[in-house]
Amino acid sequence: MIQPGGATLPSLLKQAGYKTAVIGKWHLGLGAPGQGPDWHGELKPGPLEIGFDFCYLLPTTNDRVPQVHVENHRVKNLDPKDPLWVGDRRPSPNHPTGKTHRNTLKMDWSHGHNQTIHNGISRIGFYTGGETARFRDEDLADEWIQQSRRWIAENKDGPFFLYFASHDIHVPRIPHERFQGKSALGYRGDTILQLDWSVGELMKILEEQGIEENTLIVFCSDNGPVLDDGYKDGAEEQLGLHEPNGPWSGGKYSVLEGGTRTPFITYWKGRIQPGISKEMVCTIDLAASFAAL
Repeated sequence: MIQPGGATLPSLLKQAGYKTAVIGKWHLGLGAPGQGPDWHGELKPGPLEIGFDFCYLLPTTNDRVPQVHVENHRVKNLDPKDPLWVGDRRPSPNHPTGKTHRNTLKMDWSHGHNQTIHNGISRIGFYTGGETARFRDEDLADEWIQQSRRWIAENKDGPFFLYFASHDIHVPRIPHERFQGKSALGYRGDTILQLDWSVGELMKILEEQGIEENTLIVFCSDNGPVLDDGYKDGAEEQLGLHEPNGPWSGGKYSVLEGGTRTPFITYWKGRIQPGISKEMVCTIDLAASFAAL
């Protein structure tokens, strides 16, 4: 949880007159420490308290409950007559889980990830209710691109910062149906195609709005690759010749280079010369670099 009051990347840019937004995965906590989120009330503190003007969030990683969107301080489309309950204990003896109803799952689990079932996939944790607020995993990328298109169009006439936090390729890897089976590398490969599509759509939005040449784009990741991360999605069996961490040993959960060396790509038409740099870069450096620019 990032506590309000400290300097953050969005708060620094806000001081320079930027509009700021985060759209996507938010695995940094919501609500006051020790109290937990009030799913039917205001979900604060959160991104709006640390420098963002707008947020449209998956409030956890999607292998954890609940599967709802949070827009600014509220769960979107939540019906007060259908209370959303989230907890770490089974709410009733007959509550379906990935263990008790394993034969109903459209994606089986390999370890953990066997509690509440949503959209045919069991997750970490328990929740009930909130049916009108729940989303389909397959629609996440489309929804976030749509929200990004709207927000960029509304803020294109001034400086802005959008943190687009894709859920691809975090588990459960369930891409939209139009990508399923397209990579010949299973769902993991298909979600890489979906991620590539998302980046392309964001580029198109900048071009359509006429601001491509005045926008710095940074593509980066938080950790190295993992294949079996709790679900039987064919990631290992259908890997083919793909080497997710290239020449490096280790991966996610490891301090070896396979776990800490990640893609870092920058693009600024007319300002950044295409090529490969051997400079050491850390995402912590971004705040200082952006502030200097």
